[in-house]
Parts: sequence; structure tokens; C-alpha cells
Amino acid sequence: MLFEKRMSDAVAVAFDALKFHASALARTRTLDLFAEDSARFKNFSVKLDDFLFDFSKHRVTRETIALLISLAKTRDLDARREALFSGELMASLRGEPARLLAPGAGEVPGRAGCCSLRLLPSPG
Repeated sequence: MLFEKRMSDAVAVAFDALKFHASALARTRTLDLFAEDSARFKNFSVKLDDFLFDFSKHRVTRETIALLISLAKTRDLDARREALFSGELMASLRGEPARLLAPGAGEVPGRAGCCSLRLLPSPG
């Protein structure tokens, strides 16, 4: 695969660790994860305003989270997120910066007041 050929060794190792973990976790029942951790809902869910993100009902463990964080670090996710919101070039194929539109600017019909991230042509 082209994607795998372009990955750094650290990223490949992180992906391999996730693949191995996923295959081991595939044999685990979610019911068993709840039985092992009486605070599973509390540990694997987060509320943000009116939204509840509940990962407790998925095959996710503390190790899963640690492996995902490791992958994010190998991909330098913090710097990429910062670049995204500072308007740096993000789409290597199009060579254009991502622009975050404020509420009301180019809203999607039926989604009033929603911010949206769109790839717009560079000004000028």
C-alpha cells in the first residue's frame, strides 16, 4: 500500500501495536469489560455541553487509549492541529489552507449556528 510505504518507522510500529491490540481485543466481549470495571461508564465517557461521548460500550481499554495517544504523538498531532487552526497549508494535494468558518459564514442548510471546517481557495 502506498500509505504504508510513506509511514515512518515510528508510525508503523504504533500502527502494528494497535493492530495487535485490536486482534486481541476482538475476542473480548463488551459485557466482560463492564464486569472487570464497575466504573467503566465513568472512565470511558465524557460530557461536553449537551453532548455525551460514551465509548464505554465499545471494545476500548486503557491500553487502547494509550496506544492511540502514542500514535497521535508519532504523527505529531498537536502540531498538525495547531497548523490547521492557524491557516497553514493542510491539503498537500490541493496546496490550499483550511479555513475555519465562523457561525453564519457559509452555513450548511439546516445547521444554523454551526461552525464548519472547509477547504477554501487561498485569498489572492
